[in-house]
Amino acid sequence: MNKKSPVSTLMTKNVVVASLDSKLETVLEFFNTYKVQHLPVTFNNTLLGILSLNDVIDFFASQYLKGLASNFNELKNNFSIKEIMTENPTTVKETDSIETVIKILSTASYQSVLVTNEGNLVGIVTNKDLVKFLASL
Repeated sequence: MNKKSPVSTLMTKNVVVASLDSKLETVLEFFNTYKVQHLPVTFNNTLLGILSLNDVIDFFASQYLKGLASNFNELKNNFSIKEIMTENPTTVKETDSIETVIKILSTASYQSVLVTNEGNLVGIVTNKDLVKFLASL
């Protein structure tokens, strides 16, 4: 594998995803159980957006600082993935090169790129994946 190899050779294919109706407890469980920091949001495998652990932390802080939530039950009641996820996240195709993803993530403020095929989620590449790849060269 080299930088010209297709991203399909590097991406994680079995991606943990959330849906628009996922509850806060479910999202937190996904982050904790699967040790991920990014949750694509899908409907019938069609990509709608992405939710990061940082998005959830920002939501907690915002709710607390605005006086909208002072306990977990209030946070749960105010939580909406649609309101805090990033819609239309940056994506690449399976056939795009690893070099393309390196260029995107080297200048981006986010740490993952989703891989799609005709709007359907097929994988994810994170900064950690790229570090492992570059260490293997």
